Parts: sequence; C-alpha cells; structure tokens
Amino acid sequence: MARTEVTPQRIGYTAAAPTFAAVDNVNGMQFRNSGKSIVYVKNGGVGSINVTVPTPGTVDGLALPDKVVAVPNGGERAFSLRKVSTYQQSDGFTQLDFSGGTSVTIAILEGGGES
Repeated sequence: MARTEVTPQRIGYTAAAPTFAAVDNVNGMQFRNSGKSIVYVKNGGVGSINVTVPTPGTVDGLALPDKVVAVPNGGERAFSLRKVSTYQQSDGFTQLDFSGGTSVTIAILEGGGES
C-alpha cells in the first residue's frame, strides 16, 4: 500500500490559513510527526467517519491500542500526536487511515516560532 504523504504546514506567530488536501481513503495518509503536529480533519460528507492512527509499539509484550478519532458528518476535529515514538512507524512516518467518506480533507499543522 503506497500511502499519500502530507507535508506539515508551519504555523508561526502570525495567523495563517491552513491548506487542506483530499484524503486518500484507499491507501491512507502519512506524515513526519515532529511532536508539535496537529492533525486537522474536515468531514464534508453525509456520514460520520473514523480516523485511525496505528500504533506499532508494545508495552510488556502487549500491543498498544490504535488511536481512533470520530469525525461527525459536516464536522471538524483537530488532535495532537505529541508522543512521537508511540505513533512512529519503522520508516519514520506517522500513518493515518480513514473509514470512508468522499468529502474528507486534512491539514497537518505544526506550531512554533515566528513565520
């Protein structure tokens, strides 16, 4: 599965309007998580969707549960993934999977510093 990469957008001291990209429902998305990343999902569809962030690690031999965020129809959700090691895959990317939706867009925002 070849995931679609999303480049984080740096948000500095001055306000900025995020640029959203269409979600790749088939292959999923991926991005480089700095620990300051905010995942911002807009669901323009008529049904609720789930965004799943796979967690590859284990604790004492037990698999960590994936993070799942529900985004209602017509709604938006933003969430952070500050603990990079929890979500980082062996290739250095953090992955995002989507349960469906045809009008779903995403932006990865990264805070810090002046722009």
